[in-house]
Amino acid sequence: MTEVAAFPVRIFCAALLLTGVSCTGTKTGHAPAKAKRVGAALDAAHRAWQMLPAGMPAAEAQRTQWRATLGGVLTALENHGSPQTWTGTQSIDGWTVTFKGDATGLHSILPSSCRKITTVNPGKSSTEEGVGLPVVMMQGRNTNAADSFFPPHGRYLPATLTAEFAGERQVALTFYHTGNVMKARVRGTERPLASDLPAAVTAGMTPKFFRRYTIMGLIRPERFLHETGIYAPEVYDPNKIPVVLVHGLESAPHIWVNVMKSIATDPELQRNYQVWYFLYPTGITIQSAAATLRKSLQKARDFYDPRHRSRAMEQMVIAGHSMGGLLTNMQVIDSHETIYRAFFTVPFDRLPLSRNNLVTVRDTLHFHHLPFLKRAVFIATPHRGSKVADLSIFKWLTRLVRPARLLTGLVKEISTRARDALNPRLAAFRDLGTSTAEGLSPAHPLLAAINKQPILVPYHNIIAVFKPFGSGKPVEQSSDGIVPYTSAWLPGAKSTAIVKGFHTCAESPEVAKELTRILHVHLAERKR
Repeated sequence: MTEVAAFPVRIFCAALLLTGVSCTGTKTGHAPAKAKRVGAALDAAHRAWQMLPAGMPAAEAQRTQWRATLGGVLTALENHGSPQTWTGTQSIDGWTVTFKGDATGLHSILPSSCRKITTVNPGKSSTEEGVGLPVVMMQGRNTNAADSFFPPHGRYLPATLTAEFAGERQVALTFYHTGNVMKARVRGTERPLASDLPAAVTAGMTPKFFRRYTIMGLIRPERFLHETGIYAPEVYDPNKIPVVLVHGLESAPHIWVNVMKSIATDPELQRNYQVWYFLYPTGITIQSAAATLRKSLQKARDFYDPRHRSRAMEQMVIAGHSMGGLLTNMQVIDSHETIYRAFFTVPFDRLPLSRNNLVTVRDTLHFHHLPFLKRAVFIATPHRGSKVADLSIFKWLTRLVRPARLLTGLVKEISTRARDALNPRLAAFRDLGTSTAEGLSPAHPLLAAINKQPILVPYHNIIAVFKPFGSGKPVEQSSDGIVPYTSAWLPGAKSTAIVKGFHTCAESPEVAKELTRILHVHLAERKR
């Protein structure tokens, strides 16, 4: 290149340098500045780390100082690049930085697997001597596309950032999964980790995401069928017992936030249980929702424990609120012919329906209990229905529901080809008794059929009392405002707990307290 030809190129490069970009396209201004901030933050964290006494607990001021400097490291790293770039060993401003983590995420979490990392303050679950920086690590669903039980809005995991310094400007950064790891070796001494487990629960169970499933899931269920199923908000641990939580009508899994926090903050329960929840649009029929729950639980078990070797997986506990309690009941009973006879009067092999609709009827009305479910909890469950379902205004509101197309086709074929085979008691109901809300009527034959079948596991009642609490009347005459005591109570239960409150009691601290008590009982009986 001649001197004349090179002149415009030099002018162009000079202009680029003013913006911080070299002629090769590499940042020369902003990138080094960001790297220097990381280096400065690591220098500060190193000095604070050196103040941690070896072989003995650190003082509060020392822990606070180190936590603050780790916060500076996290902020500087975020400015330097997204968490997805925090992988392997990198050279940053003269520091050799190694990002540690295990692929399973059970003990430590790879930051590169996360979309976002948020700093939180140590919570009540943190020990007094806890060290490190508590964070919530958010993993997007594409982190593990093969895991269909990964929550649709992401997985929010509790973790604590620590740093181990060695040699000349060398550091290893580790995000310990504090849902499973309570201690870590820091500066040559095993120390308790600062943590805030409830913060991850709050972030993952936000009503902001789940509220779209409540009303719209009831009146437009078709929109949400593709997301219906069991979800595991925690990293699967083969040594922990799944607790399956099932919400009720016009509701969503966020109602379980206090239950999940109570489990997270109880050390024994946190060590032994992991929470799963069932997400479904409540505008589908009770029997269809129960069948989907059954299939999803079987698939989850086969996915996480394909050889069926996990002892914990064989000890599942399931709890349902309101209509979710009916779905729960239908997992721990055998249908025999009783459930089918609630809908049809002729034998199944004589039912004049198309092949596809026969499969639907068979899968929803003929079933066996799930043998890996070992205990059930019913919370404000209308086992014998609720008269609210018979109110004119309630029936009018059910007309806003637009049934799923599969159900519409089934109802149409039954009306034209199999009406004579239908249980006459269903004639009084809209859409031949398939309306979800009307299925909660005391007159619906499905409820009586469910109650005829023996529950094959130990079970517990949690019953809310809203009125006439304190009126002097017997508790048997009370109600939670929607479901009367006489409908929520099942004989033969291992325990019956009465909590003050309305039908929406699943969110109350009293229900969380009773459910955690039952989980302790389950553990104690399992160890015998």
